[in-house]
Amino acid sequence: MGQSGHHTSVGRHRLGCRMPYEHSDVGNGYAASGPVVEYKMSPEEIERKYGAPSAPREHKRQRLTREYLAEKLKKNTVGQIAERHHVPQEIVFGLCENFGLELDAKNRLVV
Repeated sequence: MGQSGHHTSVGRHRLGCRMPYEHSDVGNGYAASGPVVEYKMSPEEIERKYGAPSAPREHKRQRLTREYLAEKLKKNTVGQIAERHHVPQEIVFGLCENFGLELDAKNRLVV
């Protein structure tokens, strides 16, 4: 097998198709690439083909408010909330302390 991964030891009559290195016009043993063609589309053609461009969306980050934390801590732990919001656990613990939310041994809200 050659370096490029082609099975060069297989007979041509067994391949059933021409391999790129069999092209006779090129002197180095490989088929040459064709000319590069660039296409320019007007904005009207792009809109007709792909539709109107959508406006970029604003990604709103959920604020860690007292109500939100109280609701989420009923089902999730502090670590899960911290991971979901990409903040350290210490931040969530501090917010719980500031908001007066009591946590149990599993770091969930005491009901």
